[in-house]
Amino acid sequence: MDMLLREQLGGERPPQLAERIVKRANEERARAWRPRFTPAWVAAFVAAAMIAFVIVPRFFSSPAPEVAQPQPKPVPVVAKKDEPPPPEEEEPEPEPPFAPKVAEKIIRTEKQERTVELGGFCRVTLAPFSVVENKAEGVESKEQRIVLKEGSVACEVDSKKGKFSIEHALGTIEVTGTNFRVESVKKEDRVRRLTIHVKHGAVLFHSPNGEVALSEGQSGGALVGVVVSRGREFVEVRAEGEEQAKKYKPQWIGEHGGGLDRRMLERIADLKQGMRVRMVWKFEEHDRVIGIERLPEEKREAKPENRKDAHEAEKKRDAARPEGDKAEPAKRPEQTRDR
Repeated sequence: MDMLLREQLGGERPPQLAERIVKRANEERARAWRPRFTPAWVAAFVAAAMIAFVIVPRFFSSPAPEVAQPQPKPVPVVAKKDEPPPPEEEEPEPEPPFAPKVAEKIIRTEKQERTVELGGFCRVTLAPFSVVENKAEGVESKEQRIVLKEGSVACEVDSKKGKFSIEHALGTIEVTGTNFRVESVKKEDRVRRLTIHVKHGAVLFHSPNGEVALSEGQSGGALVGVVVSRGREFVEVRAEGEEQAKKYKPQWIGEHGGGLDRRMLERIADLKQGMRVRMVWKFEEHDRVIGIERLPEEKREAKPENRKDAHEAEKKRDAARPEGDKAEPAKRPEQTRDR
């Protein structure tokens, strides 16, 4: 470039034009690569600096070592010459194993049920308004016996450890199983019905009218009732104190070639409507009659027809009583009317 200028200028040396052009081109190139600091770039740079200042030191710092604090030294107790040494603490004696308590002779419940332990192998739960007499000889006795007078009881028995039985006016229940329930229905101070439900195991019911073996899921018992009707192969009895009657059939004797119990069919044929009977039953596909006995008719005192007859009857009863047991004379209708 200098040579061309020198030719055009007639051999004179031009001013330092090439150096100026190169210098200016370098300045423009350097200006083009200079970074531009916008607000977005400034905010990003500040955020990155804060993160590096706060978070990064946590990964490289180690936790401060725990300084073990000195434990106070135990102060030895020095006993004086005249004082005795302090007594040593005695370890508590282990409690004896649970022993069932003997319940009272007569056990009654009101509005809540109650559970009693007998002999260490029987648990008897009395339903509300039940009465039981306990005839157990002692805690260690392996033969426990109770008398069910009113209400119902649920029993859990371990028959491997001892014997347990329940006495009732209609029969005795010997336990050969574990879990069962006995319900007694009483009305006018007389027992009307006894029902046994076996949940697990088995029981044996003894009665003057028959013997019933009940296993798991079966039920049976005894009742006192009135014959409502009878047929050739059934008898319908209404238990005293109940409104509806039930139909009972004899037991089936034999399997495929068997039939109904002939002796029971003969007894049913001798029954008549209105007779009072005592019966042992068992549920086996149907209510089955196991044994039945005719009872004598009840003697009912005739009611007086009018007030005069009642007054005369009261006089006769009062005269028959002891001297200090006489009742006050009945008031006449006129005296009641004056009041």
